Amino acid sequence: MNIFLMVFLLPSGYLMRFIIYVSLSIWATLHVTMLAEAQLESDPNTIGLGSLASTIDWIVLSKVEIVFYKSYIELLIAIACVPACLLGYVAILFPILYFQYIRIKFVSNSFMKEAFNDINAKMRNTIPPAIYDSMPVAWFRGWLWSYVTFDKGEKKSEEESKEGSDSFRNN
Repeated sequence: MNIFLMVFLLPSGYLMRFIIYVSLSIWATLHVTMLAEAQLESDPNTIGLGSLASTIDWIVLSKVEIVFYKSYIELLIAIACVPACLLGYVAILFPILYFQYIRIKFVSNSFMKEAFNDINAKMRNTIPPAIYDSMPVAWFRGWLWSYVTFDKGEKKSEEESKEGSDSFRNN
């Protein structure tokens, strides 16, 4: 999935590139750490890796949290890409492609689902209930939810789609 992030470097501006580079750096750090851990297990006296053993152990122990924060960064990119497009920081094509990337990542990655749920819970606690449960905000949440559901052309009744988006929001 991270190869797609490299493709997103092309239609993005300098600020968006920096954020994408941070996400890619986290991914690269995780993979280099896995390689270094395997090398340390096979030969603990490897030159240079012995001094990094505590850092490698910390990264291995914190892998779940690091991937979770990477998902947060990717969601921040998704939130910022529409205003960035309107301000001219990214190409018009960037939000369209990036939302498809987030949609696929939501379906295939449990960390992304948890990041969505966590951001939704924070919004529910921050925004007053009168505003959060109002019709325009509920419509907007349903519209966002429609980006990550795959109905394959089937039309749902309004009640079924509301139940599906409520289950996403209430988790």
